[in-house]
Amino acid sequence: MYEYIQGDIAELTPTYVVVEAGGVGYYLTISLQ
Repeated sequence: MYEYIQGDIAELTPTYVVVEAGGVGYYLTISLQ
């Protein structure tokens, strides 16, 4: 599990975000609760 990821936001929606860091895109889900 990752605690912290710093990078550019490649995609942002109400339910997920894609963060590009070091040439890798991290798909992170966003809790709606």
